[in-house]
Amino acid sequence: MSGRDHRPSALMLIAAVVAVVVNGCAGTPTLASPSVTAVAVSGAPATRRPNDIPQPPVGAVALKGAGSGLAGPLYLVWLERFGATYPDIAISYDGRGSTAGIEAVSGSSLAFGAADVAMTDAELAAAPAGVLHVPTALAAISVVVNLPGVTSIQLDGATVAAIFLGRIARWNDPAIVALNAGVSLPDLPIAVVHRSDPSGGTAALATWLAAASPEWRAGPGVGRAVSWPVGTGAEGDDGMIAAVKAIEGTIGYAGSTIAGSAGLRTVKLKNPAGTFVRATSLAIGAAGETSVAGLLPDFRQPPVINAPGINAYPIVVYAFVLVRVEQADRTAGQALVAFLAWALTSGQADAPQAGFAALPGGVQSKALAELHRVTSGGSPIWP
Repeated sequence: MSGRDHRPSALMLIAAVVAVVVNGCAGTPTLASPSVTAVAVSGAPATRRPNDIPQPPVGAVALKGAGSGLAGPLYLVWLERFGATYPDIAISYDGRGSTAGIEAVSGSSLAFGAADVAMTDAELAAAPAGVLHVPTALAAISVVVNLPGVTSIQLDGATVAAIFLGRIARWNDPAIVALNAGVSLPDLPIAVVHRSDPSGGTAALATWLAAASPEWRAGPGVGRAVSWPVGTGAEGDDGMIAAVKAIEGTIGYAGSTIAGSAGLRTVKLKNPAGTFVRATSLAIGAAGETSVAGLLPDFRQPPVINAPGINAYPIVVYAFVLVRVEQADRTAGQALVAFLAWALTSGQADAPQAGFAALPGGVQSKALAELHRVTSGGSPIWP
């Protein structure tokens, strides 16, 4: 990979639609074919050579996908790198939210979806064909604030829950002061902003709040959309970011990489070990490692909440690509499987640089094995 920065700009990250088309336009750099680490794949030889990873079909192919805005920053990097290596494969991705990703595999003409929340049983039953949840990386949800003059602030789950319940209404409340010794907190009212549209970020945050607060658990509860007791709704990541930036004293939440690229102040959150941590790649990865033992057979993993470990970040999610088991167009299916196999091998090195964490080895190998289930005309695309 070249040394230049592949991270998308803040404007790209906060846009309501994140869309990139990677193709063989003039001037596209040509990269060497990616190296592939040997991976043991269930149902296939234990040692795989680089040429065992499926290659894209010969000729021009166009794929369109939509879904998770949280995963957009990493997917943009992958699409650029993959497109530079395989210029005949044009892939566009519209990062307008996990709901759009689920809709993409439930009847639209799009080739794939993406989500940072698993489909429900009802959604899977409503899909016209089987859908695979292919984990691609680990990401995090950050609590974000607009507090001029405050360079660092830390909170625990019970306090954040009290804020979103409307029980704590000012930034110099004793509960917040007690967690921030030596920090000069302003005497400002707290303006709560939450997502107005269903989102995987809301589901993850609400799960964390429910774990910390019996009142939250018995009240708003958990889900992609909840009945917020206080605050103003904002649509999409762009709406959230604009709302937090607009008013001093605001608190909200967003994908950690989106928040960072938009210049929002992220809160250090207290984990079960008593450490206040930000959502760095190392902290996300530390939490993700704890999920391997309980990995579900169909990969519909819930958020990784309050993972043990001194460095583990407490709100971590899997970024999934949603793939129809049966592909109507075999050539398009071959291109999609090739891209995903590349993302799960060579592409994993890009995850930390983009602010994500690579999949734990035990998850990576099983995700690759999942790609062998994709068929066209009833026969495997990657035997």
